[in-house]
Amino acid sequence: ILSRGSAEIGVNRDIVWCDAIAFEQRLEEDELESAVELYRGPFLEGFHVSGAAPEFDDWVERDRQRLATRYAEALESLATTAPDAESEVRWWRRRYEHDPLNTGAVIGLMHALERSGERAAALQYADQHAQRLRMELDAEPEPEVLEFASRLRVAQPARLDGKAKAAPEPAGPDAGRKEQ
Repeated sequence: ILSRGSAEIGVNRDIVWCDAIAFEQRLEEDELESAVELYRGPFLEGFHVSGAAPEFDDWVERDRQRLATRYAEALESLATTAPDAESEVRWWRRRYEHDPLNTGAVIGLMHALERSGERAAALQYADQHAQRLRMELDAEPEPEVLEFASRLRVAQPARLDGKAKAAPEPAGPDAGRKEQ
């Protein structure tokens, strides 16, 4: 522990490693992939100090939000500069999982899935996003999500070698089961 008088304390960074500090250092060095791999969730989630001054809780919440925002921005940057469709979908999927109520995240993922030929998956994410908004916020999706999903529903199937591309098989306990 290092201190400067009675008002400021800290840790010796040569001895103690901190993922939040390493995360931000990697972002500053433009090592986005390495940075996002360090992010493990909300800053100090579940951490509580009994009797702490309200300023401590305010600081934790501000840093939690700031780090979460920087993580989301890094994922979006990786998605928009991805070298291929598979990488683009992977980064947008992680962005969506980070904040499934975010309209930009679901739209980005839907566009990436459409470009990769996975229109059915894009529609599933639109539906999932709408359900979450209704359940958690009693709100409807933004018109942009609804309009894009509507366009996907009426678009012609993607063609590969003259044949319609099959939709991906559904996942879950009833996957592959046919109605009788």
